[in-house]
Amino acid sequence: MSRRPRVLAINTAYPPGRGATGELLAELAVGLRALEWDVEVVAGPVAGEPAHRTVDGVEVFRTAGAALDAASRPPVVVRAARLGLAMPRLVRLALERARQRPDVVLTMTDPPLGFAAGPWLARVAGAPVVHWAQDVYPEVAGALGVFPPDGGLARALRRLATRALRRHDAVVAVGRCMKETLVARGLDPSRVHVIPNWALEGIEPVDPDANAFRAEHVPPGAFAVAYSGNMGLAHPLGPILDAAAELATTDPDVVWLLIGDGARRVWVEREVKGRRLGNVRVLPFQPRDRLAESLSAGDLHVVTMAPELEGLVVPSKAYGVLRAGRPILFAGPEGSEVARMIGEDGTGEVVALDGAALAAAVRRWRDDPARRAAARATALARAASGRADAIAAFDAMFRQLLRASSA
Repeated sequence: MSRRPRVLAINTAYPPGRGATGELLAELAVGLRALEWDVEVVAGPVAGEPAHRTVDGVEVFRTAGAALDAASRPPVVVRAARLGLAMPRLVRLALERARQRPDVVLTMTDPPLGFAAGPWLARVAGAPVVHWAQDVYPEVAGALGVFPPDGGLARALRRLATRALRRHDAVVAVGRCMKETLVARGLDPSRVHVIPNWALEGIEPVDPDANAFRAEHVPPGAFAVAYSGNMGLAHPLGPILDAAAELATTDPDVVWLLIGDGARRVWVEREVKGRRLGNVRVLPFQPRDRLAESLSAGDLHVVTMAPELEGLVVPSKAYGVLRAGRPILFAGPEGSEVARMIGEDGTGEVVALDGAALAAAVRRWRDDPARRAAARATALARAASGRADAIAAFDAMFRQLLRASSA
């Protein structure tokens, strides 16, 4: 191929708009540019952003309409309705760009059923299509209570999703558990590639003595346990508050930092106030330039996941924690990718989604600095190559699809 091959990626979120999927796509796009790809992105509107601009060599085309503010985190049903209304604009713009004949089309799960347009876009482009599954829909929506998980709507959407995914040339799952779910759905295992997410650029360990965020929120000599990320329905927070309540009386040196926004933040604040949990600080979502400090402020991090979401989502917050060199207490299903990772390399501990179990685990880790140091070293080693490995895997997969399509 005499010219550089070109990828067309479609995702509602893209910087400077907030959203983890957009941040990951931006880093993938820049990484692919360095590997001799051209990249175009079709994304949703962001206040103050033009309809077309080039950022870091990546051409970004945005739809018209009101910005979908990820920071506000409205109820799931409201957000689903907003995305549903925005999807026709996104698909229409993506079709315009597909007519420019990209070499690969990449869809993502924002909007949730946007991948249904993938085969259509690929047909217009005359190119292979790949779906990067950050979540598995419609099962996630059913598990979160958007509609009955076994009702007629869920079954119809599952049939639609399965047909669409089978027509993709490849599907990227962000964990082994997710691949197992997709294969059980009827997808060809050879077409499902496991490429884990990674920590965003700029996250590095910050020494406690040099950490202004920790100095502001953690008393001297305290042991800090952090939860950092979306406070939504997929990540139960009740057990964390139960553990904090138990340790408030028995272990006053333990301080909890609950950092983030989401649908349950107001409930968390109300519970902390009503239960008089003076050992808990509820803090807002931190900007990108403070993530290294905020993630490093915890001596130990808690990541939770509802059991019914096993194989449907993989908590990406875990990768940022590893990049900050902090051990993880994972309170969630043992089959999840995060639980498997912890079991393989000792970067933390898998515990029951229960307040007493969490409290006991916090005591163990607080009282074992040697274990924390070993977990820190392993976490940093695992995280160091995560981004480069993932981008290389995308590059290899795209090039293999190009060879197959031209054969």
